[in-house]
Amino acid sequence: MYIIFALAFCLLVSAQQASMDMQSSGGAMDKAKLEEINKALEPETSISTFAQYLRSHPDLLKDVRPPFTGFIPSNEAITKEKTRLQGLSDQDFAKIVKAHVVNRYVAKLEDKQKLKALGGEELVVSKVGDKFTVNGAEVQGQFHPIGTDKTRGFYIINKLF
Repeated sequence: MYIIFALAFCLLVSAQQASMDMQSSGGAMDKAKLEEINKALEPETSISTFAQYLRSHPDLLKDVRPPFTGFIPSNEAITKEKTRLQGLSDQDFAKIVKAHVVNRYVAKLEDKQKLKALGGEELVVSKVGDKFTVNGAEVQGQFHPIGTDKTRGFYIINKLF
C-alpha cells in the first residue's frame, strides 16, 4: 500500500496540470503537458513510490492548480512509515499528499521561510550549514523544475510530514 502512496504525488502534479489544461482548452486534456510532468519525475527513481501512488489516484489532485511546489518523500522515507500508511483510506492519503504541496513556485529555499500547504499546514524552512529542512525533513539535492514556464516544481525530502 505504501508503494501506491508514492504515485499520489505525481498524479497530484499531473491532475493539477490536466485540470488547468482542460480549463484553458475548453475541457480537452493536454497530453503533452502530462507527458512533460511524467518525464520530469521519471528520472528520479528515489521518489518512484510516491509518484506511482499519484498516478493511480488522480482524483486526489483535483484541487491543485499552478503555481505549485511539491516536497516529495523519498522511497526510503515512505518505507520507514509503512506501518503508518497501511490501511489508510484515500481521504487520509489525500491529506498526507496535500501536506506536501504548496501553491507557490519555490525554486529557492530561504532560512525561516514559511509556506502554507494545500491542507492548511504551515511548512517552515530551516537552514543548518549548507542544508535545508522543511518541518524537520531534510531536503535532498536541488529544486527540480517541471517544464519551462516556472510554475511547477519539486524537492525530494527524507521523511513524511
